[in-house]
Amino acid sequence: MRANTRYAELLAEAEHRFHTDQVFAAQCLEASRWVLDKRLPRGTGPTQEQLRSAVWYFLAGLPLFIDTAGIVGAPRSIFGYHQSSQFLRRLYRRELSWHPVPNQGFAVITLDGPLEDRCDGPDIPGRQDAAALTARRCVGPPGRGVEVVTMTITSL
Repeated sequence: MRANTRYAELLAEAEHRFHTDQVFAAQCLEASRWVLDKRLPRGTGPTQEQLRSAVWYFLAGLPLFIDTAGIVGAPRSIFGYHQSSQFLRRLYRRELSWHPVPNQGFAVITLDGPLEDRCDGPDIPGRQDAAALTARRCVGPPGRGVEVVTMTITSL
């Protein structure tokens, strides 16, 4: 993605803000801690080395929250994810020093129960390396249809 000019500009801005804005840096580190806490054994926290490594991964993803549309050449974008963090809530409320562009949104995607119990067709894996996912029709409780729309993921 670094070959994409807009992504590279946004990544440079993320790194600059991390180095020059103490509040922004603290929020990035806290977001990285939040991610690591979910992956480490219960009762253990990340080491400073783990946190410093994780924050670079976090910063590399920030351009997609700021301006996915600009990165992919679309008129607007909504970044969909299955959960939100304090950082993302503050980012989209414009409480941090860096703000998403006006045509960038964020949505938390939730399902009403397990997907596997309602759908006909192949499973949608939790993680997929393929270039794109497709939408398919799923059947909910009797008399009620449920549309499951999956996002297209494009390699940049």
